[in-house]
Amino acid sequence: MRVGVVGCGEISNVHIPHVQRIAGVEIVGVCDTDKEKAQRLAHRFGIRHAYGAISEMLRERRPEVVHILTPPQSHKELSIEAMEAGCHVLVEKPMALNVKEAEEMLSTSLRRRVTLGVCHNYLFEPALLEAKELVARGLVGKVLSVEIFWRIFPNGIRDRCRTSGWIYDLPGGVFHEVAAHPVYLQMEFLKTLKVVSAISKKTGSDLPIPSDDLHVLFDGQLGVGSFSSSIYVNPHLVFLNIFGTEMTIHVDLTTNTLVKFRRSGGGSVLRAMVNIDHGLQLLSKTVGSKVQALLGQRKPGHRILIEKFYESLREGTKPPVTGEDGRAVVDVLDQIWVKLGWQ
Repeated sequence: MRVGVVGCGEISNVHIPHVQRIAGVEIVGVCDTDKEKAQRLAHRFGIRHAYGAISEMLRERRPEVVHILTPPQSHKELSIEAMEAGCHVLVEKPMALNVKEAEEMLSTSLRRRVTLGVCHNYLFEPALLEAKELVARGLVGKVLSVEIFWRIFPNGIRDRCRTSGWIYDLPGGVFHEVAAHPVYLQMEFLKTLKVVSAISKKTGSDLPIPSDDLHVLFDGQLGVGSFSSSIYVNPHLVFLNIFGTEMTIHVDLTTNTLVKFRRSGGGSVLRAMVNIDHGLQLLSKTVGSKVQALLGQRKPGHRILIEKFYESLREGTKPPVTGEDGRAVVDVLDQIWVKLGWQ
């Protein structure tokens, strides 16, 4: 299977190694409007051809699959061009700037009879897969609510954002790219979402932005949801809490660990045992996760999603995250920006 990659920024360094591990798949070309960047990436991963325009890559290399890894502003145009050329497409999140663009992409995929998949990678992180299994088995009981916190711009990314003007031009500004993650995670456990309220405020960031703290409340089909996103909070934290009638789950996506808060009785001794139980769970999961990562036994979410995407192409089945799934997330993002008066 011949593959082309469009967009040679940081995320291409995640996609390319995972694609190159798949038997029977070859990356035949990479493309970026900065052709020198494309050439450097091609050299790094042993890819023979680099291009400055997608049209040239499609014409000369004739890929069957194209990964769209560019800023969201260009997702629609580039995805449609690839699909019109008969290529299956895997596009990074959010799949489009708004619902209208997402629907144009979906319409093209149906008309051209090609697969359109979206990278909602955190759905496939090991700790999140464990949470989904606990919910599916009924061990959590009825899910009542889901709470998510997402600290953005870790590890020097704030510096990149100072020089990446396209981030500020998104409808949701600096929150736009990140917000897709908590939205699709909320939808995994609460199904359809309606935005009840949203508030954003500047609390202390020195970035040239009008706000650095965002809070959103959802009315979900199966319960209540909320997410908070901050630029200024320290340290870097990404987690979700799933509150159920039988158990509450805390999933830490920075360490890929899950802790269960089981039903407990009263009394100081029992409360102390709960604390010990949580500590032992956290120690065990943290050590286990690190050992698995070192031994290459723990696959990150992007790798699982990409492998499942290619498996779906071979078997003629639905991709792990469909274009319809991506559209649903974009619809919720549109609702958030409207509530904030940004759209």
